[in-house]
Amino acid sequence: TFTPTLAELMAYDSLFVWGSGSWDGNAFGDVLASYIEAGRGVVIAVFAQRAGSVVGVEGRFGTAGYRAYVPASHNFMALSMVTPPTMPAHPIMAGVASFSGPNVGYHDGAYNPAASLIATYTNGRPLVAAFRPTAGRSVLLGFYPTSSFWDSSTDGARLMVNALNWAACGP
Repeated sequence: TFTPTLAELMAYDSLFVWGSGSWDGNAFGDVLASYIEAGRGVVIAVFAQRAGSVVGVEGRFGTAGYRAYVPASHNFMALSMVTPPTMPAHPIMAGVASFSGPNVGYHDGAYNPAASLIATYTNGRPLVAAFRPTAGRSVLLGFYPTSSFWDSSTDGARLMVNALNWAACGP
């Protein structure tokens, strides 16, 4: 299983982590923790938010408390973002008016209570949570990022761009 090195990741200001394949979540989480500690940002989306080192981000990323979410499973259902969002003025919500879909793959768990809940789904699950540990930034985007799982006429793409920009330690 391939795990990128910290030196390889340092070429980027922020990272977008998602997927449903196997990896060494402990080794990857260790590298991501070092990346956060270097002042960089990580966005985690469905399915990488799951528990377990085969499918989730574990290692020091979890044990050091860098997650914006509590690891959990996922589910699929028709969902939309509650409007207005919990924190409509947060930079991640800039230009975001809606998010919905008939079969959204979503994080079926909670957000880290130390994080800020930015937006929720109509079922009460977190759509966006953001966390500022001592160094770096961490974001949960509680949806599967391929547009076949949400309505591409809504603002999922904008949420991804904004989350990456915010995680890159901008304003």
